[in-house]
Amino acid sequence: MIQTQESKTKSVTVDLKLCGAVKLFCAIKGYETAEVLLRFGIIPAGYKRCDYCGRLFDGYNHGVYCSPECNHKAKYTFIACDNCGKLFERLTTNLVWVTSRRGSKYAFCSKFCQGQYMGIHFGTKACVQNHYQRKYNYDMVWQTHLQTGYGTRRLARLLNIGEPSISKILHKKRTEIIVWNNNE
Repeated sequence: MIQTQESKTKSVTVDLKLCGAVKLFCAIKGYETAEVLLRFGIIPAGYKRCDYCGRLFDGYNHGVYCSPECNHKAKYTFIACDNCGKLFERLTTNLVWVTSRRGSKYAFCSKFCQGQYMGIHFGTKACVQNHYQRKYNYDMVWQTHLQTGYGTRRLARLLNIGEPSISKILHKKRTEIIVWNNNE
């Protein structure tokens, strides 16, 4: 049975004499039988069309892509690093999983870029002398906490700092006080 090019579900029976004539013609001229049949709009039995590039290939290996390159291109996506802007490849299924399940909004090309981005936006900032200092003044946050009596959520809204950062600052200050009191 030979399938038509328009639809894989439709099948057309071709006269066996025509197939024999095409094979004989191909043998004499040195053409590939599949190429000649394709010119007539017929996909030979055992051939498949690549899902990525559309090229015809021998389908006996039960694959949907004609080559490892098409397989790779179909499964990987190029995205830009949120820190440096460099384009890098990420497995499409992994990208979907990370954004939908973990709720991550960021994509980084390396651990270095991830650390640099997180440090700048959530933890430290660069000084003029290329030394790193804290992004937020811990003492100012602690003094505001003591003066107002506000908890993490209200301090975050008052100072316009993220709740995780406020929570971390308060925890560090409390542990410093406990350690200082134990050493006396």
